[in-house]
Amino acid sequence: MSIVEVKVPQLSESVAEATMLTWKKKAGEAVAVDEILIEIETDKVVLEVPAPSAGVLAEIVQPDGATVVAEQLIAKIDTEGKASAAAGPGEYVVVKGDNLGSIAKKAGLSLKALQDLNPNAKATQLQIGQRLKTK
Repeated sequence: MSIVEVKVPQLSESVAEATMLTWKKKAGEAVAVDEILIEIETDKVVLEVPAPSAGVLAEIVQPDGATVVAEQLIAKIDTEGKASAAAGPGEYVVVKGDNLGSIAKKAGLSLKALQDLNPNAKATQLQIGQRLKTK
């Protein structure tokens, strides 16, 4: 597995920070080189952040609306990963770096509620691409 980091582009000298707008891809989805992943807004301009490499968006480090600075890590792309099918309503597709606690938080559930919905999901045995119920 080869991970490529996606970072905030260089901002102008007079701009200290920027705001992440809306991600155009979800974790687990395939991305093409130079495909726009997100736009970042400063008080002067809106910058597009392209994928530096093709692969699978393995992790979104900074969510929509986050305040970021130049060169800050915002996502990771697995250049050897396989895209998972998009999650349907009431489910979540496991991506690299997930654990039951992080999935529960993303789904707005308690850890116990997530475990009750997925009695066969074991924290030490999660597989990338595995589908978990969230409703």
